[in-house]
Amino acid sequence: YLQSVKSTWRTPQPAEQEPDTFKVKNFDAFFDQLQLERQVSVASIALSKAENLKNEYQFRSLMQEEQMGDIRKHQMELNRKFTLSFACLIFLFIGAPLGAIIRKGGLGMPVVISVFFFLFYYTIDVFGVKMAKQSVWAVWEGMWLSSMVLFPLGVFLTYKSVNDSVIFNPDAYVNAFKKIFGKRETRSYVVKEVIMQYPDYPRILGNLSTLDSMCLQYLELNKKSPGYTDFWKMDFNQPELKKIVSFMEELIEELGNSDKNMIIGKLMDYPILTIIHSEFLTKKHFRMCCALFFPLGLIFYIVAIHKRKRRMEDMHTIMRVNEELSLEIEREIM
Repeated sequence: YLQSVKSTWRTPQPAEQEPDTFKVKNFDAFFDQLQLERQVSVASIALSKAENLKNEYQFRSLMQEEQMGDIRKHQMELNRKFTLSFACLIFLFIGAPLGAIIRKGGLGMPVVISVFFFLFYYTIDVFGVKMAKQSVWAVWEGMWLSSMVLFPLGVFLTYKSVNDSVIFNPDAYVNAFKKIFGKRETRSYVVKEVIMQYPDYPRILGNLSTLDSMCLQYLELNKKSPGYTDFWKMDFNQPELKKIVSFMEELIEELGNSDKNMIIGKLMDYPILTIIHSEFLTKKHFRMCCALFFPLGLIFYIVAIHKRKRRMEDMHTIMRVNEELSLEIEREIM
C-alpha cells in the first residue's frame, strides 16, 4: 500500500520558465527597436532599480560607518590608558627640570611656564583626538601625537637641567642679542708693574705684516656676499678666521708686556673677534633642513650676513691698528 501511495505522490516538476534576462550584443540597437511605451517602461524600471541599489548601499555605508566609529572609540580608549600614563612621565621630566633651570624664587615664573606647557599639550591632544575620531589619521597617530611632541621637549629640558643651563634666564638672551646687534665689548689693558719678558719688537713688526696679509686674504676670499643657497653650502668651521683670531691674540698677549703707554693704548683698538662654533651647523643634514624650512633658515641667513658685514669691517680695523702700531714700534726702535 505504501509503495502505491509513494508512486502516486510524486513531486511535481517545475514548468520551464523563460529567463528574465538575455544577452544583447548591441543594447542601443535593441533599445531603439522597442516601442516608445516599452522604452519608457524599461527606463523607469532601470531607474527604480538603480535608486533602490543606491539607497541600500547608502544605508549599509551608514551602518558600517557607525560600527567603525564604535570600533575607533574603543581603540581610542585603549590607547588613552597608555597615553595618559606616558603623559604623566613626560610632565615629570618637564616639571622637575623647571625648578632647577628657573633661578628666580617663588611660584610665579614656574607656574606660568607650567601652565603654558599644559595648554600646549592640551591643544595638541585635542587636535590629535579629533583627527583620530574623524578617521583622518590612524587611531594611534592621533592619540600619541601630543606625547610624541612633548617627549623630545622633556628630554631637552632634562639635559639642560643636568648641564646647569640658563635657557630660562632672560639675561642670557639679552646678552646674546647685544653680542649680535648691540654694542660690542672693548679691550682694556694697563701697563704691567712687573714685566718678566719684554716684547721682541723687530719680530713683532714682521708678525704685524703677516697679520695684514691674512686679513687681506680673508677679505679677498669673502669679497662676494653668498646667496641663500650658497650660504648653507659653506664650511661653518671657519678655519681662516680661526687662524686670524689665534694669531692676533698671541700678538696682543706678547705686546701686553710692553712698558710703553702708546703701544698699550693701541692694543685696546683691536676688535674682539668672536667665533660661535655651533656643532649642529657643521652637520650637513641639519643645514639642509634649515635651508628647506625657509622661515628658520632665513633668520639664520640674515644674522649671518649681518655678522659677516661686521667682520669685514673688523678686518679693516685690524689692518689700520697694525699700521699705527708699526709706526709706534718703529719710533721706539729708532
